[in-house]
Amino acid sequence: MTEEYIFCAVNDRDEVQWVQGSSQKTRYFKTDKYLKRAVEYHNRYYGDNIWRVAKFKLVEVFYDG
Repeated sequence: MTEEYIFCAVNDRDEVQWVQGSSQKTRYFKTDKYLKRAVEYHNRYYGDNIWRVAKFKLVEVFYDG
């Protein structure tokens, strides 16, 4: 299986944040291209609440439910 990743905006308390995507708010992005700009914009105008871009590896969890 190939390794896949998602990108998220994370605040200083390591909480994943909602970000306005191209058509709706989302918490997860397949690439960091748009997310980097959104985080830079947020940090410019909300300096007391700094975000960063975090990269997460997707791991399959087997579930027999």
